[in-house]
Amino acid sequence: MYEELIIYIAFYSLFWAIVFFICMMRYSFGDRKHVHTLIRKLAKDPDWYLKDDGVMSILISGMSAGGFLVIYSFIYPLVVHRSFKRGYKIDIMMWLHWLWCMSFVFFRFYE
Repeated sequence: MYEELIIYIAFYSLFWAIVFFICMMRYSFGDRKHVHTLIRKLAKDPDWYLKDDGVMSILISGMSAGGFLVIYSFIYPLVVHRSFKRGYKIDIMMWLHWLWCMSFVFFRFYE
């Protein structure tokens, strides 16, 4: 029974790695509205990130925009309360991203 659970977690981890990679590329090289939506929904002070004259407007383009997705995926359970107007799609995706990140923690301590 325990071995079957390990196999299911491993398959989920491999499958979701592909999905996470596609999402990260979409945030990195896609339209900036995706990054702005993520920041607007989960950041503590979204105006600081989204100012046009700020340094962060330059930093949230390219691969660093995908970094925002990775960071928010790790800390999503801690910042989900900040979002007062969130949709169910971003909620489901971020929880699945978080579970994927936790699968690495699980396999790290599994012997």
